[in-house]
Amino acid sequence: MLGVLALLTVLLTERGTLMRSTHAAAAPQPGD
Repeated sequence: MLGVLALLTVLLTERGTLMRSTHAAAAPQPGD
């Protein structure tokens, strides 16, 4: 059970990072 939770957490984190970098590449923030 713990292994499944850890795997899900990693997958969600990786996906979130991927989406964030994709958004940043598509529309750079004025602050950057």
